[in-house]
Amino acid sequence: MLNIKLRTNGLGRLGMIGVLIGSVAVTACSDDGSNGGDGDGADAGSGGSFPRAGSSNRAGTSSHAGSSSSSIEDGGVGGEGGDSSRAGGKGGSLGMGGKGGSGGKGGSAATGGMGGKGGSGGTAGSGGTAGSGGTAGSGGTAGSGGNAGSGGTAGNAGTSGAGGGPNCATAAWCKLATAPLAGAQTAVNPTDSSVWIVGSFVEELTVGSTTLTPADGGSWALLHYDMNGALLGAFKTADTDAGGVAVVSVVIDASGNVFVYGSAMANDVTFATSSTPAVLTATPNVGSSLIVKLDPQGQYLWAVKFATNDESGETSPGALDVAGTHLALAFRASRDVDLSQVGVATHGSGTLPGGGLVDSSDIGLILLDASTGAFQWAKSFGSDFEQTPKCVGIDGNGDVLLAGTFQNTLNFNPGTAAAALFADPETDSYAAFAAKLAGGNGAHVWSKAFAGGDYSIVGMESCGLDSGRSGLFLTGTFDSSSVSFGGNAINNPSNAGLAYTYLAHLDSAGQHVYSTGADYSVTSLAGDAAGGFTLGGIQSKPIDLGGGALGGAVVGKYSNAGAHQDSESLAAATTGTISVAVGATNVAYAFPSNPAAFETEIWRYVP
Repeated sequence: MLNIKLRTNGLGRLGMIGVLIGSVAVTACSDDGSNGGDGDGADAGSGGSFPRAGSSNRAGTSSHAGSSSSSIEDGGVGGEGGDSSRAGGKGGSLGMGGKGGSGGKGGSAATGGMGGKGGSGGTAGSGGTAGSGGTAGSGGTAGSGGNAGSGGTAGNAGTSGAGGGPNCATAAWCKLATAPLAGAQTAVNPTDSSVWIVGSFVEELTVGSTTLTPADGGSWALLHYDMNGALLGAFKTADTDAGGVAVVSVVIDASGNVFVYGSAMANDVTFATSSTPAVLTATPNVGSSLIVKLDPQGQYLWAVKFATNDESGETSPGALDVAGTHLALAFRASRDVDLSQVGVATHGSGTLPGGGLVDSSDIGLILLDASTGAFQWAKSFGSDFEQTPKCVGIDGNGDVLLAGTFQNTLNFNPGTAAAALFADPETDSYAAFAAKLAGGNGAHVWSKAFAGGDYSIVGMESCGLDSGRSGLFLTGTFDSSSVSFGGNAINNPSNAGLAYTYLAHLDSAGQHVYSTGADYSVTSLAGDAAGGFTLGGIQSKPIDLGGGALGGAVVGKYSNAGAHQDSESLAAATTGTISVAVGATNVAYAFPSNPAAFETEIWRYVP
């Protein structure tokens, strides 16, 4: 660690331009058609008139067809085929197709119970019984399935239809659910795209049919939703007598296990188990933090605690990532950290150096075994100035990537002068950095600085690996005349002095893939496995993300070349926060949070 000591000024310049918001996408739903009753006699019953289609009655022995439903409601259920064929009733105009009649009994039935114009459903209707071909036409001409019975509007198929999914308009952002938590952390399961929302609460909380009661000092609520917004479970854990523990970061592994990083642990924390509760004991008069692993049902598996050597010590902000057997934590270490308690069964030893001066901090990095919690290795990097990580990620090879900001100098390969990064040591400048370390032992692989020059700030608001774990996405602002991430320089239209947004994509080797500037602020950025990305932000005045002027809580979706694909305003409010994420098969999510209403919404992009 360099022992250069300078006073820092202008720390408040790491600002953001106001952020993004706008109109809510309207969801369109379709209802399944009602089935008609059985007809009587040899002839199929005729459809009734508005408001409900008539019913076709029980089968006779001749080949009469059921009558069509008149008007807007659903077609009747076609009569069951007799010894010869009989077609199901057609759907009335705009109604859903009736359930196709079952086919004739193996005769030379012409159409085997033609699923009542199944998918056509009259005009623009949903497929009746998803074109089941009149109960599969047991001997007819195999039941033609009513023109293939397409799913209903918004994929909401008729009985047994193949539709499904959220009832949302296509090519839009769809609001799936509203969680009664604000200021919470969110994470998307990389396997099934289910969503976890984790936050602190101090008053009784009702979620669906579940009521959660916090401990006297507060608890954590863990809410689990499937990819269509259905509530899978609501749990509470991390009970404290006073003070609570701040939820800083949440990640989900491929098996659905939940990892939570919490800081500002002032008192003991109790985790409910199937037997004796697990208790993490706080260290008096020092700053403490914890990592806990929970199973997909929110049940405690293991936890570790670590503390700084000073009551003013901080270990936040921090970020987690998990992949394979690795669980990585990167955090701001304002004081030295005792490693003797870090790990389950296998602990670290000694002290992880942190910042020691006023307004100084180092970057702490800890790697644990994701399965057992056993300590693997820990490192810290910094100088007598500010160094702050914003994200950490584990790539497809198990190596660790991280990014953030620093002041003065930073070296991820201490002792090797050529590896030093500089943010202009002679001024109060800040620069952004990205680095890669070997997963096995933390050895330096590469590191880069992105600086703007004398008295400038290149900040970082959001960063992270793409969902394919092959590249690093970065966003923040700079107030210099330009900045470069390895491609063409991004020029600031104000020339210098006013903040301007950058968006950048680096591959796992640190090479430039894509970068651009923007005249709006971005607070969250997530990349997908195809190199595309989704951004979100809160904007106090209308801005254009490529699809027209929007304001409020705004999201935008772009290709790997930065081409605009979609942008929406999810809420009109200019307060609160918004984050974005990418789940399985490149599915994008957004989470606008409204502190005034104590709510976090779940939105999904439906291409």
